[in-house]
Amino acid sequence: MKKIESLGWGFFLIVWALTAPLCIFATWQYTYEFVEPQVRVVSALFMAAGLAAVIAWAANAFLQLRHERQREANQKKVKTSRKK
Repeated sequence: MKKIESLGWGFFLIVWALTAPLCIFATWQYTYEFVEPQVRVVSALFMAAGLAAVIAWAANAFLQLRHERQREANQKKVKTSRKK
């Protein structure tokens, strides 16, 4: 099994594509009637990009923390096996 250390741009783009419709809907609900549709869509896409960036950052931070803990556990195991 391949160990994943980071998720990369693919994960970011998938999360962005999933959050974009939700952000477009939210922008349409919370903006005034006179705001141009293009402005609503572009601002929603930027909002989705920010949200996707935060989600991708959190997922990568979790993976890196898990990888670091596994590496430390392996180092302890090697260290104790050398003492014997």
